[in-house]
Amino acid sequence: MSNPGGRRNGPVKLRLTVLCAKNLVKKDFFRLPDPFAKVVVDGSGQCHSTDTVKNTLDPKWNQHYDL
Repeated sequence: MSNPGGRRNGPVKLRLTVLCAKNLVKKDFFRLPDPFAKVVVDGSGQCHSTDTVKNTLDPKWNQHYDL
């Protein structure tokens, strides 16, 4: 049976891709940061972190998360 409005019944999955960051602020005078990204989904208890990328202000992650 078709569903009016195209809405699904039940849980829906979302794929999130964390690509990169550019021109991060350098906070330490003597060395570059080791950045990572953190994804928190409010109310679900889900928390994901990317890998740490060493010594850069322009990290590239290209990591996928199914929420």
